[in-house]
Amino acid sequence: DFIFRNITTCQTAILYDKPQHGRHYVIGIDWAKHHDYTVLMVGDVDSRAVVQIVRYNDIDWNLNIDRALKLAKLWNSAHILMDSTGVGDVPFDMLSAVYPRRHRDRSRRSVDARPACGRLHR
Repeated sequence: DFIFRNITTCQTAILYDKPQHGRHYVIGIDWAKHHDYTVLMVGDVDSRAVVQIVRYNDIDWNLNIDRALKLAKLWNSAHILMDSTGVGDVPFDMLSAVYPRRHRDRSRRSVDARPACGRLHR
């Protein structure tokens, strides 16, 4: 009993262990600390495909920031877009001190979660 059917048909992730030379990437980060997972998703700017997903929880902010920084540098100095509301405010400030290619989203605006793939049904 799944909530969504045909979800594998709609997936566009092409996961890689390392970046491709000459490609541009962006990393989206949703921060968490104890009761949820920090999730980092690396996307290829040109193909718009997700190329890597990293998630972990229950680690301190210093290690969280260090992992995000290393991931961004690995992926051809990727731009970072992160939520800076709630718990995301602290890591944004910490990352800002050492990595200039980061941007915040403070809006808490709703995200249109309707899939681009018309074959996904509830």
